[in-house]
Amino acid sequence: MQTRDAIRQDIFENFWDDELQSFVQCKGTKDLDASVLLMPLMRFISPVDPMWRSTMKAIEGRLVEDTFVRRYEAERTHVDGIPGGEGSFTACSFWYIECLARAGELEKAQFVI
Repeated sequence: MQTRDAIRQDIFENFWDDELQSFVQCKGTKDLDASVLLMPLMRFISPVDPMWRSTMKAIEGRLVEDTFVRRYEAERTHVDGIPGGEGSFTACSFWYIECLARAGELEKAQFVI
């Protein structure tokens, strides 16, 4: 329980960016990663929590293109070591739709499907 609580505290203290109003990919960066879409799905944070809502807004602004979601901004992060741009990642798109639905944005979730 202590380890769990320490991890949770670390995430809120070190993976939250006040300027972006979003959880980020790595400590000390301003890089977004769609894997954070798992946070409400794993019940780490409420899908209607203000911190989560602003994270969704950041993801929508930088990672969502049309109805598809990229995992991260490869041109900014260069974490995968593979040259070239990043396409959408189907799993992230499904996570995004589920987050919208859990946040009560059913019309938007249905539109994205």
